[in-house]
Amino acid sequence: MEQVGDRIKEIRISKGFSQEELATKSNVSVRTIQRIEKHENTPHGKTLQLICEALGVQAEDILEFNQSEDTRILSWMYFSIISGLALPLGNIIVPLIFWLTNKSNIKDADKIGKHLVYNQIIISIVVFSILIMAAFFKINHMYPEHNSYGYILFFLLASLNYIYAFYAGLKANKGRYLRYPFFR
Repeated sequence: MEQVGDRIKEIRISKGFSQEELATKSNVSVRTIQRIEKHENTPHGKTLQLICEALGVQAEDILEFNQSEDTRILSWMYFSIISGLALPLGNIIVPLIFWLTNKSNIKDADKIGKHLVYNQIIISIVVFSILIMAAFFKINHMYPEHNSYGYILFFLLASLNYIYAFYAGLKANKGRYLRYPFFR
């Protein structure tokens, strides 16, 4: 796997810049450019932004270059939603852990992880609101002839969430990433 310094050097050479020219255009010292290209230093924050502006590229182009493609990890990110069956809020916490530990070194993990965690929060709020309302109606003997509908809806929505997560995990293993259709 190539490093950030290799990518910066490759872009610098393709643009026809010497290290001195890049240093002048970016307002970064020549020594810093040399250290980055020799892998003695990794650019972060303002330094990375200045170098990218001087090279005319986005920071993501340089940083994603260093990311590997791993469909297995992304597949497990989807499958981790199913942990909500065994752990309270596991459908949020476990994908969150997968996302935070892999977002910088696995391609697309940041985008997919954000999407999954956001959707699991929304789905959990909706599903548990339905459960709480059904329990409230049951306790207060409201609508006794329709009382089981809330529980059926809760079970149906929760089941659909886990089935979709399983299906999306299978697709991710083949390199195709599905998004939840409700919340973008």
